[in-house]
Amino acid sequence: MIDAAVAKKSLDRLAVLGYHAILDPLLGSVHSAIAEMCLRNRAQTVLDIASATGAQCRELGALGLRATGLDLSETMIRFARQRRSEAVTYVLGSAFCLPFQNDSFDAALLVLALHQHSEEHRQVMLSEARRVTRSAGQLITADYLRPSNPTTNPAWWLVRGIEKLAGGDHYLGFVDFVECGGVIGFLERAGLHAVEEHRLCGGTIGIVRVPLAP
Repeated sequence: MIDAAVAKKSLDRLAVLGYHAILDPLLGSVHSAIAEMCLRNRAQTVLDIASATGAQCRELGALGLRATGLDLSETMIRFARQRRSEAVTYVLGSAFCLPFQNDSFDAALLVLALHQHSEEHRQVMLSEARRVTRSAGQLITADYLRPSNPTTNPAWWLVRGIEKLAGGDHYLGFVDFVECGGVIGFLERAGLHAVEEHRLCGGTIGIVRVPLAP
């Protein structure tokens, strides 16, 4: 009989390898755009919340920025640390209670970290991201948006397929997030307004930069 803990570790490992093999390449343009946005806005210290395999952090480190990746998954953190650079550190922790002091970073990132949660939990994540970002710092979010041509957009069919495979509350969160205006609608409900927006991946992912008031 297979030990439950061993089975879970095996499943977690498969999930990480799948993320690295499929999602990281698909999100390459997103990671590059966010890193360049941080560089243009002089964000020298950047927190990537829900950093997964660390692909975004490695992109930031390659540009000479100091990046900290945080994720709740021990398997993701272990995988990311195996590929770390000198400019990147990883921390095991929750996006709902970030283990950092106030005003610790020039910028905080939420990259595909919001859509799978309830609206209440999204707001908690946003509040924590704002708390640890310095006055006049940058909040950068990248998450799903419904494209203008969803029925004929192959990228949107791929996104929906991936989210359906996740299933359960994850998929329900995705549906609610998209129906309520995606990443732009979420930020507007929080009283935040973008100064920079980009649509990538066939218009299915929006990257939004919000400067925080000093």
